[in-house]
Formats: sequence, C-alpha cells, structure tokens
Amino acid sequence: MDATKISNYHTDDFIILENGEVWDNDRIKQYMRKQLSMEDRAKRINKMDYISIDKYGESMQIAYNNYAEFMKADTLVGKASWLESALAVKTDEGW
Repeated sequence: MDATKISNYHTDDFIILENGEVWDNDRIKQYMRKQLSMEDRAKRINKMDYISIDKYGESMQIAYNNYAEFMKADTLVGKASWLESALAVKTDEGW
C-alpha cells in the first residue's frame, strides 16, 4: 500500500480495466491513499489460480481467477472473487 513505489512495479503507461473503469497509476495511487486513511480497514489476502500464461515474443498474456479474503484480527469479514487478465511487455527492467 505504498503509493510511492508504483513506479517500481508499473510502467508510466500502465492501465487496468477495473469494473468498467480505466485505472492508471494516478488512480491507483489515489485508491491506495484512501485505503491507508481508513483507521480500521481489513487486511486483504489474495490468491490467484492461473488459467493460462502465453508468451508471444516480447509480450505475455496471463488469465487467472483472483480470490480475496478480508480479515480483521482473526475474523473473516468478507470474500470476493473475479476473473482477470493481464498483458505484460518485457522491458530492460523486466516484465
């Protein structure tokens, strides 16, 4: 949840299509700051089950099921699951 480290993991032109919206790095930083400002937020634990990982030259497409559990102390307070995909392009720094 450290918004200052986004550039360590995302290219400058990063976007994600999220629930009918386009999220770029600025939108993700805004979301992270909002989450951090919540005093009693649940801890989110994600698990991914990969459906496919296909490499095409200098790019790779990944499809996976994403599962999240939301915990407060030792209590499960919520669950979510959704289908996602990603396209990664190889750069000098990695994928």
